[in-house]
Amino acid sequence: REGKFPKDLYDAAWELGLAGSILPESCGGLGLSLFDAVLMAEEAGAASAGFAAAFEGNALAGAPLILDGSKEQQEKYLGALCSES
Repeated sequence: REGKFPKDLYDAAWELGLAGSILPESCGGLGLSLFDAVLMAEEAGAASAGFAAAFEGNALAGAPLILDGSKEQQEKYLGALCSES
């Protein structure tokens, strides 16, 4: 262990489309249920809690918009959470 963040693994996860697991597909997310997203985060966390926390941060940021955001807010902000730019 080198004590470095696994940037290559993080980039590969982005390329696979794993960012924004609970975010709607219409916004670029996977549209998973909370149960499925928790299973995915649990598996990633078993290998590296830091990686899982960094990767699932997008879902945490998007949750308030999914629950109470207007359609306009969701379209504007949720897509950005699934984009590398």
